[in-house]
Amino acid sequence: MGEVRAMTTSEEGRPRRRLADLAWAAPLAVLLQALVTLVVVGLGPEPRVADAGGEIFEAHLSSTLHEPRDRVALVAWWLTAAAVVALVVWAVPRIPRGPARIAAESVAAVAAVGVAVAAALWAAQPAAGLEPWTPRLHLWELAAGTVVVLAALGVLLAGPAWLRWAGSAVLVLVSLAFLVPALVQTPTSVVEPYHAAYTLDELMAPAVGQLPLVGYFPQYVNLLGYPVAPLLRTWPGDALAITLGWVLLLQVLCLAGTVLVGAITGGRRVVPVVLLVVTAPVVFATAGGYYPASYLAAVPLRTVLPVLTIVVTLLLFARRPVVGTAALVRRTALVGALAGTAALNNPDHGFAVVAAAGGAILLLLPTWRERGLAAAAGLLGVVLPFVAYALATALAGGAEWSRLLLFSQMFGTLGYGNVAMDAFGNHVGVVASFAAATAVGALLVVRRRDDPAWRTRGLALLLCGGWSLLTLPYYMGRSMPSQLLFGYAVQVGLVCAALVPVVLHVAAGLLSRTIRPTPAVSGSLVLALLALGAVAGSLGGAPTPSASLDRVRAGAGVQPWAYDLGAVASALADPANTDVRELDEQGRLGQVLSSPSLVELTTGVPSVLVTNHPGYLAIALDMLRLQCEAAVGRDEAAVVMPTWVAAGLGSVDECGGAFEVADTYREVAPGLALVPVVRSDG
Repeated sequence: MGEVRAMTTSEEGRPRRRLADLAWAAPLAVLLQALVTLVVVGLGPEPRVADAGGEIFEAHLSSTLHEPRDRVALVAWWLTAAAVVALVVWAVPRIPRGPARIAAESVAAVAAVGVAVAAALWAAQPAAGLEPWTPRLHLWELAAGTVVVLAALGVLLAGPAWLRWAGSAVLVLVSLAFLVPALVQTPTSVVEPYHAAYTLDELMAPAVGQLPLVGYFPQYVNLLGYPVAPLLRTWPGDALAITLGWVLLLQVLCLAGTVLVGAITGGRRVVPVVLLVVTAPVVFATAGGYYPASYLAAVPLRTVLPVLTIVVTLLLFARRPVVGTAALVRRTALVGALAGTAALNNPDHGFAVVAAAGGAILLLLPTWRERGLAAAAGLLGVVLPFVAYALATALAGGAEWSRLLLFSQMFGTLGYGNVAMDAFGNHVGVVASFAAATAVGALLVVRRRDDPAWRTRGLALLLCGGWSLLTLPYYMGRSMPSQLLFGYAVQVGLVCAALVPVVLHVAAGLLSRTIRPTPAVSGSLVLALLALGAVAGSLGGAPTPSASLDRVRAGAGVQPWAYDLGAVASALADPANTDVRELDEQGRLGQVLSSPSLVELTTGVPSVLVTNHPGYLAIALDMLRLQCEAAVGRDEAAVVMPTWVAAGLGSVDECGGAFEVADTYREVAPGLALVPVVRSDG
C-alpha cells in the first residue's frame, strides 16, 4: 500500500520505484472502472434482439440478446487494470510533492470512496421474474460490517491476549454457525432445486456411462463426477444423497482453500477475520431465500479446482525460493497440471487460472532463463491432463474437443439469456476490487521479490485478483446483480482473504508510524475497510442458523427429480403401456428427462440425453441437432421424452434420421411422449 521508510527498494532515490505510490492503485481502479463502464454503456453499440431464423428457437428469441457493449466493457476492464499499473509506475511518481500532490490525492481518495459506497448500496429495479434472485446490501449491513471489521482488526493489533482469543473465538463460532447449516442439503431439503437438477446430473453422468465430451456434453464440470461414480454404481438407490454428500465435501475444500490463502499470507491470527469474509458472501441470501452456496455450479463446481491451484501456487512459490533448475521445473509442472485439470473440468474458470498462475509465476521469477524454463514446464503440465483424458476415452470413441466450449458459445455467441449492462451498479465495485488487487499484487511481486512477506502478499493478491478478473467473461452478457452474486461469491471472498493481511500490516504501520498517513494511503485503507465491511455485512442477509436447520429437518423442499421418477414408474405400471414395459425388459427403451442420470440409476431406463437437461433441446437448434446425431445407431427402439421436446424434432433435418418425426406422439404419462427411433437396419 504505502510504506515510506519500511517499503523502499534498493534503488532508493528513484521516485518511480517507490512503493509508497501503490497507495494510488485502489482509488484509481475504482474511478477508472466506474468511468469506463459509464462511457462504454453510454456510447457503445446498442444491443439487439436475435433475428428469427437463426440458431435459437423462435419461442426463446425474446430471451436472446446480442450485447456487444458487454464485450467492449470486458476488454476495457482488463485494460483498466493494466492502466492502473502504468499510472502507478510512470505517472504518479512524476507528480511533484507539495500541496498539488496532496490535493490530487485527497480528491481521488474522496471521490473513490464516494463511488465505492454508491456501488455497494446500489439497488436497481430487477427485471421481471428476477426479483427472488436479486441481492441487495442495505446501509445498516455496510455500517455494521465495517464496524465489525474495524473492531476485529483493532483487537488483533492492540488488544490483550485474552481479548484476541475471545474475539477470534466469537468470529469463528458465528461464521461456522451460519455456514455449516447453510451448506447441508439432503435429498428433500435442497435450497435451489431448479439449477441443482442440472449440476447434479453432471456429477452422476459418469456413473451411468455418460462420459463427458464423449457423447455427453456438460455445462459445468467434465471431471468431478468420476471420483463418485463407483459409489453411485454400488448404491444407485442412494444416488441423490451420495451426490449431495460429494458436493458438500467439495464445498468444504473450496472454502477451506480460500481461508488457507489468508492463512498462508497473514498467519493464523488472521484466520477468524478471513473466515468471516469468506463465509458471508456465499450465504448472502436474496429475497427468494437463495444464496450462492445453494447455486452448486459456482460453489463449488466451477471454483474448487482453481482455488486449490492458487493455494498450491502460493505454497510452492511464495515463501520457498526456487533452488535449482529441477525444483523450478517440478513446481511449475505441478502448478501447470493442476491448472490444466481445472481448465479441462470447467474451461470458463479453468483457463483463467492457467493464465493467472502462469503470469504470476513468470512475474515472480527474476531471470529470463528461469521464466523460459517455467513457461515450458508449466505448458507441459497444462497439456498433460488433456492428453491423459484423450487417451483414457479413446476406447469409448474419443473426446470431441470441438464441443469443449459448447455452452460458452451458446450463451456468448448466440446470446441466449443475455441482458443489457447497467451503466453503474454493484458490478463497478466488484470489478474495481479485482482490478486493484491485480495491479497491487503485480507491482509487489516485481518490486518486493526479495522480501518473503511482501512477495507472499503480492502473489496472493495477484493470483486471486487476476483469476477473478479473468473469469469475468462468464459475467458478460448476463450482466445482472444475481449473476454477480451467484457467480462471483467465491472470487469476492478469495480477494478479501488476500486483502486482510495487507490491511492489517498497513494499519500496524500507521500505528507504529513506519507508514506516513498521506491522503492516498488513508483513502486506500478506507476503501479496503469498506470492501471488507460490505462483505462482512452481507452476513446480515444470510439465513439464520435456526432457519437452515428447520429447512433440513422439515424436508419439504420442491424436488423436480421426483416428478421424473414418478412419471417413469407410472408409465411402466400403466396397463395401456404394454409395449413400453416390453421395450424396458428388452433394454430397448431410452429416456430424455430432466434428471436423466438419476432416472437411470433409480429405474434402470438408460439416459440418451447428450447434456444435463432436455430444456436445451428446445432452446438451441444446434443442441437438438447434436442430440439427434447422437441417437443414430443406438440400440433403443423408442425414447420417452417431454412432449415439448418431441414437438420440436421436426425443426432440424438431422432428427429425421434418428426419430420418427410426427405432428403428435402418444403420451405414456402426463407430459411424456413415446418417440420411436428410426432403426439403422431398416
